[in-house]
Amino acid sequence: MAHRLYHHKLKKCVPLLTEAEFKSITPHLQSYLNEMRKYKRTRGWPAEAARAYQDAGEKAMDAYEEIAGERLDHPEQLFTVRLAHFGRLCPECGKPFRTPHAKLCAECGYALPDGEVAGPISET
Repeated sequence: MAHRLYHHKLKKCVPLLTEAEFKSITPHLQSYLNEMRKYKRTRGWPAEAARAYQDAGEKAMDAYEEIAGERLDHPEQLFTVRLAHFGRLCPECGKPFRTPHAKLCAECGYALPDGEVAGPISET
């Protein structure tokens, strides 16, 4: 089940996906990227290419919504909702560190003791 946590880039709480959940939307994201590349190469038929690009993005958004129960604003945001990319929760403000390697909470300024890094969020 997706974990609903604060997302520093989106500036709001969103469902973050576990590795297994993210893996299930990866084919849709790959299709989205392939169609986007194709659209950029084949600008000679913009209506047809743009439709395929938009359809691939919608399928990726639908797959995320099915798992998370919430829809994001744009398919590009799907690349940033992977739980493994975030660090554990800050003991001061409760928001996740931006990465598992973070030493400082970018939201509240809490500094971890010397030599310590945030580490990953537990998927349980």
